[in-house]
Amino acid sequence: MCRTGLDKMGNDIVASRKSIVITENKRALMSVRNSFVKRNIEIETRFLNLTSLSIIRRVVANVKNTSPIRTELFKFIREVGIPHSIVIDYEIDLKLDAALDPDRKKMLRTLLISHIILSRGKGFELLRGNFLILADDRNYESLKNYENMPIRILDLLATKNDVVNKFIQELRANPVLFNRIFFFKVVNVNASPDVFQEEMNGFLDKVEERIKQGVFIKGSSQASVINDSADAANIVFRVDQENVYVDGEEKKLVEAPDYENIPINEMQVIGSWTNRNKMEVGKKLNVMILNLENRGLINSGNRLVLTVGEKCVIDGSTASSLAQLLIQDLKNYVNIKLKVSDRSIKILENSKGFSMIREYISY
Repeated sequence: MCRTGLDKMGNDIVASRKSIVITENKRALMSVRNSFVKRNIEIETRFLNLTSLSIIRRVVANVKNTSPIRTELFKFIREVGIPHSIVIDYEIDLKLDAALDPDRKKMLRTLLISHIILSRGKGFELLRGNFLILADDRNYESLKNYENMPIRILDLLATKNDVVNKFIQELRANPVLFNRIFFFKVVNVNASPDVFQEEMNGFLDKVEERIKQGVFIKGSSQASVINDSADAANIVFRVDQENVYVDGEEKKLVEAPDYENIPINEMQVIGSWTNRNKMEVGKKLNVMILNLENRGLINSGNRLVLTVGEKCVIDGSTASSLAQLLIQDLKNYVNIKLKVSDRSIKILENSKGFSMIREYISY
């Protein structure tokens, strides 16, 4: 059954089984609808300022901008949930003056920018934009570049709002975060039915995979807690070109060459940080921080970077340990950044305590 109400985990908006479809291509619409029926996905029809082009054209003609579309998308997410997907014609004539929509891509731009803005808001950090872009023969080949390098779609975006432009530039500089928010697939509306169906199936398979990886599906299970037999992780802090601290003990890099790639002034957790040894790792972190403070290498007024990278093994209990460290043990530190690997972020997102550490994470 499709979700028609608002489901939440904590304060996070969750995914719906409804798709927003904005197209004037009846053949493509029929193919999309048939694919959705097989997957129990419903095409949204109630939010007319978001789905009906005749209504959209009438509204934007009155206000001379697309702000009602952004408002309607926000309302949809609040009342229904995150759209399962957005299917949209690459070019849509909104009947605006050429100065306002010179290339007929304003509708697509509006939805992209709306996702970027909303993803910055409290409770929308897990927003996903899964876009199926319908192109014709004129645009199909050039648009395939978006699949190979999707971040290039940001080249379409520019606004008169300095804050929004700053958001776009920050996202451009952070491809990992960009790929967490957005997924694009381009389909040629003139392709044969079999090819179109194959492309649709590939798109929907990928969307389902992305949904399963998130924490915003109702009833998704928490990340598991493991009881491994590994020793507690090492806590490593790179001092300068020659020196490194390992579990509070100063060493020369020539004695510990495994740590030479750690950036200067960065603390890394290397090894196992799981339910079995979380208390020991917590003690190591506190000892390291105290030693570094006593030596004047860190202080609460300076930036502190803590990395849980590829060489750190975590489980469902780690987020709570991090929350204890960041919120209580380091409560006087005003500029903490937590760097997390792609593998670890998926575990943390599915863990109790993630909402308390989310604001510290940089991708």
